[in-house]
Amino acid sequence: GLDIVPSRGPSRAVLVFVHGGYGQLSDKGSVSFLARTCSESALTLVLVNYNLTPAVTLDKIVSEVRAACGWVFRNIEAYGGDPNRIFVAGNSAGGHLTAMMAATDWPALDSALPRDLVKGGLPISGIFDLEPLLSTTINHAVKLDVDAAVRNSPIHYRPTLYGKLLIPVGGLESDECHRQTRLLSEAWKEVPTRVISIEGCHHYSILLELANADSRLFGAALELME
Repeated sequence: GLDIVPSRGPSRAVLVFVHGGYGQLSDKGSVSFLARTCSESALTLVLVNYNLTPAVTLDKIVSEVRAACGWVFRNIEAYGGDPNRIFVAGNSAGGHLTAMMAATDWPALDSALPRDLVKGGLPISGIFDLEPLLSTTINHAVKLDVDAAVRNSPIHYRPTLYGKLLIPVGGLESDECHRQTRLLSEAWKEVPTRVISIEGCHHYSILLELANADSRLFGAALELME
């Protein structure tokens, strides 16, 4: 399902936001605190839900988020949004899904969808190479094998997004999270990519910065969508 929060006044962009939770926790309600700041900043916000592991596979989750983006392209005009100004963002597992959206061959899914459906991406504290997860407790629910890990790792695809990629990571995040952030930036050299470290933030608190209209992160996000 989707929650749509229209912008106050004319919409400058559509922000499709995908929640985190390691693919096995949480829902779109966990990020509803983004609504006020986005709406007041003339953004049309779309919060995406998806089914969770182990009930479904990660392949299925990726396909659900792709279907949601396709729905947004076809229908967001009715909510005051511009289908030609769609940006995708997400944190943690949602950061991974954001990168997968930014590397999707949209016309291959539906010939009515444009290749440049995603005009910019904001994957926050994401994992972009899933193979290191295979030996962790996270994989107890996600149940990836090597093939599924490779198939769902954004670094193994070429980006299709039309605009820029902003990859924020919390200054207090793990070394692995910082490594993964650099990995995507290095893998996708054909698009303008900017990595920013948000000092004093960890894996969860960084999202609070996106709800703060005066923060460095929110300012960088608006710049991405200009």
